[in-house]
Amino acid sequence: MKPENVSTAKDAIDFVRRHGIVLVSGKGPVPRLSEAIVGSPIKGSWWAHPRSHDMFRILGAASNSPDIVVCRLVNNKLTLVHRRLWPALVRSSTFLGPTT
Repeated sequence: MKPENVSTAKDAIDFVRRHGIVLVSGKGPVPRLSEAIVGSPIKGSWWAHPRSHDMFRILGAASNSPDIVVCRLVNNKLTLVHRRLWPALVRSSTFLGPTT
């Protein structure tokens, strides 16, 4: 799979829109926005990555978009869900269980 070029908040929001559900940085079965920003897998904490400031800025802007909700959904990791999947998220909420 060709790496995606995510270098702006708009790119990040488009990335989430295309994929529907993405992780901020945790490992799981869906793409990771932090890796899309740097263009390669991240070993260890993204906070220690040389581009951590870019990631923080872009992740923050995407998280604040009115088209994206942030929750702990996939593997209880920070997950970004695009607006187009909100109806499915609401319908599945009875199957997801309590958030405690």
